[in-house]
Amino acid sequence: MAESQKSGNGMRSFSMHVADAGSASMFAALASQEPGAFEPATTKAIDPETAARRYLDHALTSEEVPQFAAPSTDDAISRFKVICTETVPLTHTKTVKFRQTFQDIPVYGSLVTVELDDENNLVSLNSALGDPRDVPSIAKVSAARAAQAVSKKKPFDKKISGVAPRLSFYFEPKKDKWHLAYIFEDVDATSPERAGAGQLRPRYFDYVVDANTARVIAELPRTPTMATEQQVALDARNIQRTIAVENIGARAVLKDVVHNIQTFDFGFRDPNVDDSALPGDEIGPAWPPAAVSAHANATEVARFLREVVLRNNIDRAAP
Repeated sequence: MAESQKSGNGMRSFSMHVADAGSASMFAALASQEPGAFEPATTKAIDPETAARRYLDHALTSEEVPQFAAPSTDDAISRFKVICTETVPLTHTKTVKFRQTFQDIPVYGSLVTVELDDENNLVSLNSALGDPRDVPSIAKVSAARAAQAVSKKKPFDKKISGVAPRLSFYFEPKKDKWHLAYIFEDVDATSPERAGAGQLRPRYFDYVVDANTARVIAELPRTPTMATEQQVALDARNIQRTIAVENIGARAVLKDVVHNIQTFDFGFRDPNVDDSALPGDEIGPAWPPAAVSAHANATEVARFLREVVLRNNIDRAAP
């Protein structure tokens, strides 16, 4: 069913799927308003990226899909840059993924996924969009000063030289506030405390620094801790999958701290009705096969997207 809601990360999510009864009226309305974009003879003749952008642009401007809207002002609008196109063998579909930019600056954590069938017909559209309209887009502090703030952040010694920061709009959940921020990715941070036979333990973090105050907003770990371990479990298709598990005291949960993913059990409840109960209950051993599938698949998608973004340097490129 189509839905739109704001999450704790500042993003407003939306989803519609051709198989959902609640989305049927929107699919019909979009097709009637722009028949050329939905005509099989037209969609088959173009590449998936072009087809996906047509569907995306049409849905954003359609009054029949009011829940799906991108923030804009008199001076700036949201734009969308292609991250990648991926084939999904299990569903025989292709997904084209876009990153939201606002005032030509990437919105951290944003994602639009347009799913297409073999003939480039629209199957689903899912999005997580930010709304940093009240945040100035001009940094008041330099990247060099932001790097100094990261270097002074305790307790780790950091190798910050050579790490080029990128400007992004970043949402700080604790203050319920958007920031213009420098993001330093994969910073090598070494603990001053020695472990084992006198060896130093390297760790990696993403550092988020306010571009107006030089305050370190967030320190996001990218390296598993001692509490993290890899386990092998059977998924819903009876296939062995390797999953990340976090040991918290005497219990273990399905949590991948590297990709910031944790899988919960919502017990088939309706999130629109029981939204106060989100995200649900923690899942502990023995791991249910359905939970193993969900956790492993989410981790694989997160790993793939991160590698593509870093490899192609999407966020640093001018639109």
